[in-house]
Amino acid sequence: MERSATIEDLDAFVELFATSDRTDIGEQFLTRDDIEPSWEAPGFDGTRNTRLIYKGPVLVAAGMVLGRRAWGTVHPDFRGRNIGSRLIEWTEQAAASDRIGQSVIETLEDARALFIERGYETLYTSWVLRYDEDRNVPDSPPPAGIVIRPIHASEERAAYQVIEDAFNEWPHRTPLTFEEWRADTVERNDFDPSLLRVALDGNTIVGSIFGIHYPEEGWVDELAVARQYRRRGIARALLSSVFGEFRSRGQGVVGLNTDSRTGALDVYLGLGMELKLTFVHYSRQLKND
Repeated sequence: MERSATIEDLDAFVELFATSDRTDIGEQFLTRDDIEPSWEAPGFDGTRNTRLIYKGPVLVAAGMVLGRRAWGTVHPDFRGRNIGSRLIEWTEQAAASDRIGQSVIETLEDARALFIERGYETLYTSWVLRYDEDRNVPDSPPPAGIVIRPIHASEERAAYQVIEDAFNEWPHRTPLTFEEWRADTVERNDFDPSLLRVALDGNTIVGSIFGIHYPEEGWVDELAVARQYRRRGIARALLSSVFGEFRSRGQGVVGLNTDSRTGALDVYLGLGMELKLTFVHYSRQLKND
């Protein structure tokens, strides 16, 4: 049986992804607080954007589509039964854009083969990097004239614009509206205003960083600097500010992710971060463009 999901299905949806993640990478990668904002965001249509697949009473696969990106998983005990192929087919049908893509853990060769067989191409590679608790976080003060502090509510739109402008430099990215960005940041149930910080040149916001304090890890979810202010150490100073805040709270492990579109991998490795996970993002041009 297949059906769309409602908000009452969210816990089961998250638990299925968690079960897959614990099998595939040894840790839970998505939480309810990560997914719920998308389901409650303006314009999200659960009927169109989600899919649950059952074998009898057992939820064996789940997926969702947001813009040009899909997320999907099949329970480890039910793989190899063409359920993954059916889920990919659904994401293509549900896509409301000219392209659809999904990130796959590099080591899942069978899953990667499914996408290749359906004509997907590798669009980019992404990486999870971390400082483990025994690694020192470099102290990087901001350059002269730049101030870093927690955001004021009146500055949200300006911070969003810096982030959106930077992220839209990436090819094939689906832009976010201000309301969608707020749903993913300040409207999260676990939002901590001290972890959304801005870099200012006078009264002008030139950079922003957003951190999330998970139980097991301090995580940087967004980091951007305005193009004309790059290569001045502002990004490093923002990272140092938030990572330092995590460590001051006793959070030993801190991390982030980046991908090959940003060119930032060598920067993070140069700061002493360790590469922990690699994902391949497969993408396909659809005929309904």
